[in-house]
Amino acid sequence: MGLESKNIYNMQLLKELMEETRSFVKASYNVLVDGVYEGDVSFQLSLGFLQIANQSYLTAKNLCFEQGLETFEIQLFFESFNNYRFELKEYVVKRDDNPSWLSSRYDQFIEGSSRAITFISDYAQDYKSK
Repeated sequence: MGLESKNIYNMQLLKELMEETRSFVKASYNVLVDGVYEGDVSFQLSLGFLQIANQSYLTAKNLCFEQGLETFEIQLFFESFNNYRFELKEYVVKRDDNPSWLSSRYDQFIEGSSRAITFISDYAQDYKSK
């Protein structure tokens, strides 16, 4: 496998990990705000989903480090995840009933992850069109 093909493969793998992370972040947020679950149950479910998201995040971060895939867009994904994770922890620990800060960090993560995933898709598309 050539160097460029290897980069495309790694970028596609990174994209899949980011999408998985985003999916579980969405679940961690939704169980807190959708009103289906209340109190401790919603906190426990949210933290469970966050733990799964964190596993994908760590795998993605390791892949980036090992393969030298850092770009502004990809770093934005990691930073926005860290901010969301911190805010979720604060929300649960304080048993907060106002999710405005958490909602803001969630929106930033969704925007950052979308930007990173689009960047990777465009990168792969540019390679295919060569």
